[in-house]
Amino acid sequence: MEFKTKHFKKIVVKREDVREKLLKMVPSGERSKERLRMMVLYFLSSIIIAPIKTGEKTPQVDEFCLKAMSDLTFCMNFQWGRYSFDYMLGTIPHTISHFNGLVVNNKKYI
Repeated sequence: MEFKTKHFKKIVVKREDVREKLLKMVPSGERSKERLRMMVLYFLSSIIIAPIKTGEKTPQVDEFCLKAMSDLTFCMNFQWGRYSFDYMLGTIPHTISHFNGLVVNNKKYI
């Protein structure tokens, strides 16, 4: 969690915070492990753990991702597909609740 405390002053880190920080680290022609870690964190928080909400209601970056990106070898070898699948399965109850338990087919009439 050293990376988090070093780069983010806030206790709660959101995907947009990571994006802003990454854009400030725009390549100056040099390679940097810090920038690589920030890119990995942005990828994990944007693609692997796909955000459901945006704006003010955006959830914070997954703590597991914050810890995982500190070890790039771990990130390369971890089963992200399974992790992402389990995460998305966990969002199904929220979606069902959002639609009051019923999703109606929207048909287009031509």
